[in-house]
Amino acid sequence: MRKKIQSKRKITPDPVYNSVLVNKFINFVMKDGKKSFAKGAVYSLLTKLEEEHKKPGIEVFEEALDKARPTVVLKARRVGGSNFQVPMAVEKEKGVYIAMRWIIQTARNRKGAPIVEDLLKEVNDILAGQGDVLKKKDDTHRMAEANRAFSHFR
Repeated sequence: MRKKIQSKRKITPDPVYNSVLVNKFINFVMKDGKKSFAKGAVYSLLTKLEEEHKKPGIEVFEEALDKARPTVVLKARRVGGSNFQVPMAVEKEKGVYIAMRWIIQTARNRKGAPIVEDLLKEVNDILAGQGDVLKKKDDTHRMAEANRAFSHFR
């Protein structure tokens, strides 16, 4: 018997920017349940972005997320005893969440500076068209193009 399909939970928008994306990013940044630390880090990131780019920090952040968002991902499928990397299209919302995860992951891999500074450098790198996040996106798209022959295994 099949399981009941789970309904999608509503994410409440954050109180400062009234944005679901910011609240989701705070939840991604949060480590060991330290939500107040994550809130402080994300809000200071947005204010620093606002100061640097002379436009609302949320707009700059959304622009960076849109640039880093992948349109395809690779899923491993087992067919006839062999594993294939099958390219699959990604919905916009899921792509944004993947981009958030990549940004935080690469920021955490940078050592020495506080997380706010690392996130700021990462977002500025994305806006400049360089950095590890865009490299990861390009690698994913390149691999999906190379494995396009297996797309019929969807």
